[in-house]
Amino acid sequence: MNSICELVELNTNAIMSGWRSIFACLKTVKIEQQRRSIVMKTPTSKETKTDEDEAEQAGVELYRVNAILEVLEAFFSCENLNVISQASIDCLQCLFCYLREPGKNLFIINIYLY
Repeated sequence: MNSICELVELNTNAIMSGWRSIFACLKTVKIEQQRRSIVMKTPTSKETKTDEDEAEQAGVELYRVNAILEVLEAFFSCENLNVISQASIDCLQCLFCYLREPGKNLFIINIYLY
């Protein structure tokens, strides 16, 4: 993800037909969609550790989302309309990958209230 972001930041107007490959790569980036349910329970130290791990994972997922949004922003700010028109289908397909309804791989995270 870092390499793609750097490439896009440094060469936005020079990428040309490379946008199609970039969007193909972005389609493979997995972002876990999480639903939170609230459970009234006193956490143990093991459960607190799990909550910290979940918070860290949420931070990683947020970073991925922000990186994808930065790449999309760079694409739409490209000055060459011919490039945008040729890669727009790939861009839309990439966006649809992230806008789909969550499937069976949806993880449920419990938040413990003190």
